[in-house]
Amino acid sequence: MPEKASAIALKRAPTVAVSLPVENGFADFLLAYDFKAINLVKQTTGKSLLNGNVWGTMEDDPELVSAIVWAGLQLHHPLLSLDDVEHMMLPSQLGTVLPKVREAWSAVQSKADPMDPALEPTAASAATL
Repeated sequence: MPEKASAIALKRAPTVAVSLPVENGFADFLLAYDFKAINLVKQTTGKSLLNGNVWGTMEDDPELVSAIVWAGLQLHHPLLSLDDVEHMMLPSQLGTVLPKVREAWSAVQSKADPMDPALEPTAASAATL
């Protein structure tokens, strides 16, 4: 299903290239984790990428790994189905694919700004340290 054109220019999630097997070798695909991808994983597996436990245990759950990779590909490769991605992925590739998934996820995480006054400890918060 083609994506509807937006009336405004949207900022898109940062991308990370990941190499996946195709018929004649390997090809680079772009991973991006926006809220559409987060929701696709939740709808597919019932698990939320916003839950930190998911990231520590995903290697033990092939359905989750497949869904996370597939959802991350949807922004730039919407014609790839979950079935396609599951057939493309090989267990031998996990050592290269999972670090790329984590890199793409890290790219959408907020970065602490050391100059942000909200991060300065207050007298009350300093007393609890």
